[in-house]
Amino acid sequence: MWTEVALSPDPNRISIPRGAAFDVALLVRDADGEPLDLTGHKLYFTVRHSEVEPVVVSKTTDDPLQVETADQETNPGEATIHVVSSDTSGLTPGSYLYDVWLELDAPGDDRRRVVATTVLVVESTVTTF
Repeated sequence: MWTEVALSPDPNRISIPRGAAFDVALLVRDADGEPLDLTGHKLYFTVRHSEVEPVVVSKTTDDPLQVETADQETNPGEATIHVVSSDTSGLTPGSYLYDVWLELDAPGDDRRRVVATTVLVVESTVTTF
């Protein structure tokens, strides 16, 4: 039913200082390349050290302050994931993986990854005097 997501910033790697806040803008498209109306569907954003490690940051459209969908009549398929400073302040500097999942609100549809595992680099914070 859908196949791709356009990301901003760089979809292959995000580097942030520990404790930084950032947004990830999404555009979910269907198999025909048209923006997918996200009404009634649920998006999930997860961050972990590796595919087998526990999730250290999790966001979902259950809380619009975490994952905000645009007005789907005027901007179908658009959503923004809000990662706040408290989400990253406790992370140890290093490489993490993040991905985005979509759960369609339709019989027989399950949760599917719409953003493949991507690198998030958390850098040490630098204090200058």
